[in-house]
Amino acid sequence: VIVRHLELPIMALKNLKEAVILEISQYLPENGDLHYIDYEIIDKVNTKEKKVYKVLVAAVPKEKVDAYVQLSRRLIMNLKAIDITYNCVSRVFKD
Repeated sequence: VIVRHLELPIMALKNLKEAVILEISQYLPENGDLHYIDYEIIDKVNTKEKKVYKVLVAAVPKEKVDAYVQLSRRLIMNLKAIDITYNCVSRVFKD
């Protein structure tokens, strides 16, 4: 699982996903088509010196996610989320 904070120029939101995929692909060990990629805009900086979106991006191999989805279906469980250890640990120590 790869998680990165990126700064991307402010652009139309419909173009942002494509820009995110292009940027995160630099960090992936193989083709980006083999990963689920999602992002969230954390902040928008619009000053004279800097006009960017601060974006949190996560990429995970499809085979890993698909294995969890298949397991939950076999167990007849309603899967709501797949979390990563890093996220769990950070929540514990957040406060």
